[in-house]
Amino acid sequence: MIPLLRRAVVPAVVVALAMAVFAGAGPASAHAFLVSSNPADGQVLDSSPTVLRMRLSESVLLGSTSVTVVGGSVRHELTGLRLVETADGGAAAKDGADPLTRPRAAASSDEAPVELVAPLPALGRGSYRVSLETVSADDLHRTAAVLVFGIQQQVSAAGRQEAAPRVDEALLRWVVLAGLCLGLGAALVRRLATPARHGSVVRVARACDQVAAAACAVAALTAVGLLAVQLSGEGSAGLDTLFGAYGARWLTRETGLLLIGAAAVLRWRRLAPRTARLALASGAVLATAGEALLGHAGAGVTTSWVRVAATALHVGAAATWAGAAVLLAGCALVLRREGVPGRALARALLRRFGVPAAACVSVMVVTGVVLASSVVASVDALLVTDYGRVLLLKVAAAAVALALGLAHTRSLHPRLLVGRRRAATAAVTPGRSLVVEGVAAGAALALAALLAAGQPAVGPALVADPAAPFDPTVSAFADDLQEQLSIQPNRPGPNVAVITVSSTRRPDPAPVTGVTVAVYSKNGGLRSAGTGERSALGQWSVPVTMTEAGAADAVVTVTRVGVPPTELAVDWVVAQAVPPRAVLSLAPLRGWLLAVACVLAALLASAWSVAGLRRWRGRSRRRTGPAVEWSEVPAGARATRTWAAATALAPDQDPGAQPDRSGLPVPSR
Repeated sequence: MIPLLRRAVVPAVVVALAMAVFAGAGPASAHAFLVSSNPADGQVLDSSPTVLRMRLSESVLLGSTSVTVVGGSVRHELTGLRLVETADGGAAAKDGADPLTRPRAAASSDEAPVELVAPLPALGRGSYRVSLETVSADDLHRTAAVLVFGIQQQVSAAGRQEAAPRVDEALLRWVVLAGLCLGLGAALVRRLATPARHGSVVRVARACDQVAAAACAVAALTAVGLLAVQLSGEGSAGLDTLFGAYGARWLTRETGLLLIGAAAVLRWRRLAPRTARLALASGAVLATAGEALLGHAGAGVTTSWVRVAATALHVGAAATWAGAAVLLAGCALVLRREGVPGRALARALLRRFGVPAAACVSVMVVTGVVLASSVVASVDALLVTDYGRVLLLKVAAAAVALALGLAHTRSLHPRLLVGRRRAATAAVTPGRSLVVEGVAAGAALALAALLAAGQPAVGPALVADPAAPFDPTVSAFADDLQEQLSIQPNRPGPNVAVITVSSTRRPDPAPVTGVTVAVYSKNGGLRSAGTGERSALGQWSVPVTMTEAGAADAVVTVTRVGVPPTELAVDWVVAQAVPPRAVLSLAPLRGWLLAVACVLAALLASAWSVAGLRRWRGRSRRRTGPAVEWSEVPAGARATRTWAAATALAPDQDPGAQPDRSGLPVPSR
């Protein structure tokens, strides 16, 4: 009764916890991308700007950053680039200092938003295209951005641009992931082959351990080469990155790969089984956690440990399933060459793979949907970006492998079929379809490496703001004054604030002598400030320059003769420079994907509960009988190197031989 309760209650508790965790998982920055700029994309200026400011969601490496300005026959490679901190510059801003002059060296985190500042040469009338190429400081992923501005000439905005991943970097990432897959997959194959005690199975399992040890060693060396490629051109700044948080994350994954390889060596040499199991468990945790921290899940001002845990589970489950599928395909092809008993061994080995494969796929699907909510902003982001298309290809490749795996499961378990189909497939051992399944799993792995080196489909241009439209005209009371504030065009770049001031007291105690407008970000940083001039209509016009889009605080200060200054603070929203245009939908997908993940988790947990109950009942009925997986395998030839000797005698030739359930002879001892 205790196992029955455990199988029924534990999945329900897991689902409840998963729903609570997934529902509370907040968004996190997954890559450094261009948030806004000054000049803004598509902006038209009256004169040449002197400074280019590009606000990035995370810090970047200056040594790997290049900014190019091209206009007509003019091409400028900008020099004197510097990073400045804007996240916590509010105090200095309100005291009158410019927060953008504080150097990036004083920043508190490599993941904090920064501005890239570059002096511009004198530019004449025309249109100019600015191209940015850089590398994120926290995960060493490439980032690109393009913007267009005009000087006394109308231009069209460039829109969002993606950084094409480097082929050599993607290939090196694939080798690292392949080593992890083979290391974890070999451990599962060894576990599946342990009850067999047959010479051929033991031989192929040891071969898998040898492959895993070599693959982990190659992956560890490749990780060193990948790090060298990522930090090339950084010089001493690269050493600072290596000895910082990124270096600790990289060392975590490297240690995990070496431990997995050491466990494979111990299994291969049949030494210290407990030590091998401990090394495998520790290595799996370190390698998957390190891979998660080095990827998009570990990026952000504050690390989202929910996303890190989900990524580690996703990587571990996918690597174990893909690695075991590839290795088992090779094992089955080898065993098929040894005749009928070898085919029976291959079928038994593949049948035992069904349950762990289903567990890995369940974890992989649920965590994959959760992680997609942070790297794909909308339906358009999934369809119009390279990252989204590659993600769809990866899902398709994994779906092909899973469909083939399901077909193999049906053919290897005749009790799932009926009638003639059951009789026809009772003794079928998959062959070429296993190779296709392994190729599909390898393709999914290669596409995952390409995604890890790519730029996620997130950013302001790929999702519509779910908030209600903001009316750029606000009217409110401050002391005895009624004030109306309007800022047009209310986008990053030059704007004009128009303030209408009227007194509610009669007679008016004092005339208005001056009006100033200051716009602050929500964390207190000064965005713009200006002093107004009285117009002919009794209004005040104040020129303000918005540095970025998003929520802000606008403060209007009115001065009068003999009366203390009156301040009015209102919530403000600066619109994006160019509103994104939807192809299909720019509605945020995050909430929908998390809801789908919760539903999938509930359905899979219910299915596992039902399957666990049936399996428990089945085991209780055959506790004294042989294992179902090995019922077709001749039990008396477990130490033979080939199965030819096991099939040489027939039951009528050897009185001591007894046929087993499969009808194959079992030689007497």
